[in-house]
Order: sequence, then C-alpha cells, then structure tokens
Amino acid sequence: MKRLLILAALTTLCGIAAAQTPPPERTVIGNVVVSQHDPAVRIALPKEAVYLGAERFVLHSIADCEIHIFVEADAQRVVKRLYWIQFEGYLPSTPGAVYGYKFERTLELGVCAST
Repeated sequence: MKRLLILAALTTLCGIAAAQTPPPERTVIGNVVVSQHDPAVRIALPKEAVYLGAERFVLHSIADCEIHIFVEADAQRVVKRLYWIQFEGYLPSTPGAVYGYKFERTLELGVCAST
C-alpha cells in the first residue's frame, strides 16, 4: 500500500510539473542533497537511503518548489522510511504573495546574522 501511494504521488507530481518548470537546481551526490542557495545547505541522509529522484513545480501559482525523494526499503523492497526534502520560495512574479495558513513551527537553515 505504501509503495502504491508513493508511486501515485510521484506520478501526479511528474505529470503536472513536466511542462511547466525547469529541472531541479539542487544536486544529489550519493546520499547528500546540495543546495547552493535559498538556503545554501548540505543535507546528508543515512547510507541505507536510496535516491528515487526529484521534481520541480509551481505551487498555487505563487511558489517555485523542488522535491527530492529518498527511501529505505527491506529485502522485499517494502518501504520502511521515506525522506521528502522540499525547497520552496515565492516566484519573482508574485512579490506580495503569502501563504494562507499558519505555521506551527519553523526552522531557518543557512541563515547568518550580519554584524
């Protein structure tokens, strides 16, 4: 069931995004996702995680989104863990855009205070 849901979600994302956006900007080296900006960060996953791929799409006509998917599976190829890494930023064409939901918890990565 988990495999079917993951496949359905990825198929839907791929179909929607294919004609609308450029390829992902972030790179994957082994089990590390590398982002050069927004934020500049390296995200290392466990060695057991297998990279399935990435997709980039426009969300609600206001945000540029990029998703990278990794999974850990057992010998029967049953998914035990799924890692969904998402980068998201407002499009330059929508400078006043805001999301319509409250964030319960946020985390800032790669942010440095200037002195």
